[in-house]
Amino acid sequence: MEYKTCKICGKYKPITDFYRRTTNTCKRCTCDRNSQKVYERNLKRFPDLQGEIWKDVVGFEGLYKVSNFGRVRAVGRGLRRGCIMTDKLNKLDGYMHLSLVKNGVQHHFVTHRLVAMAFIPNPDNKPTVNHKDFNRCNNRAENLEWMTQKENNRYSSEAGHRKYTEKMRLGAYNRRSVKDEVVKMIMSDYDNGLKPSEIADKYNVTRPFVSRVVHGRLRGDVTNLANECQDFRNKLSDADVIEIYKSSQQGENIASLAKRFDVATGYIRQLLAGTNPRGRAMVKKGIIIPTEKPIPQKVLYREEIIALYSRGLSLRKIRLALGIKGHGTVAEVIKEFKDNQNGKSKESI
Repeated sequence: MEYKTCKICGKYKPITDFYRRTTNTCKRCTCDRNSQKVYERNLKRFPDLQGEIWKDVVGFEGLYKVSNFGRVRAVGRGLRRGCIMTDKLNKLDGYMHLSLVKNGVQHHFVTHRLVAMAFIPNPDNKPTVNHKDFNRCNNRAENLEWMTQKENNRYSSEAGHRKYTEKMRLGAYNRRSVKDEVVKMIMSDYDNGLKPSEIADKYNVTRPFVSRVVHGRLRGDVTNLANECQDFRNKLSDADVIEIYKSSQQGENIASLAKRFDVATGYIRQLLAGTNPRGRAMVKKGIIIPTEKPIPQKVLYREEIIALYSRGLSLRKIRLALGIKGHGTVAEVIKEFKDNQNGKSKESI
């Protein structure tokens, strides 16, 4: 077989790698030269805008580039090399979409995600891209930011762009998995003395759902308990909260306070700690000072537990000697003590 040397790449190739015997440029170099001419011609047709910066599309390096102005350019081979890709408006979601091809496979993207992945750092690996001006067609890098879905929803709600319309309410009402008739039967069975667990098994619903329904925290429009639930939440006045706080400071226990004001002990505990909405509001007003968190038993009795364990006492005797409820705290401290001792012995070896 006859061989020739390409005058551009300088490689010694068989004659079949040349278009004609008389040419001294191989097929690959000829294609590259023509592709470069196409690229330069298309750059003149689609010039860069003032201040436009281009970066490789993540996952499509060498094939496509995206700019900080939200434009995507093809930089691979072919007649479209150097052309600006045309993204289209999707009427369903309002975003600009486009398709990129790699290894003969077509991939669909929204334009703003390509811009965000190339130009905006995302150290926390947040999944959602937010448009700051709420214009979904404005895909410039300075208009985009990474957010979680919860942050995105809050951003829209605070700006008044996310409203619960009557159409959305009706849609949510029609999608209810538990119908109103079943809710009424749940209330009827609860009034007749059936336990929430039995009701949940009977109607194939969860026990928390039954609990929320019978206490008016869910489906109050059907059970007519919505107003009663609201009254329960606001049953304590500011004067009552102040009285609870003062009595707690004077030494009255939580169980006694709960019985006196006819509320749950958990509610009193959260109120004094400032962890429920009412408690946080009172702390913000400066009416009450949240109670400090108690020191964990693990920290409080650590030295005593280790000392008794070193004297050879069993876990049960240590627990009874210190008056600790449950053996979990003692077992955890002893385990940490053993691990530390094993680590020191290995280091010495």
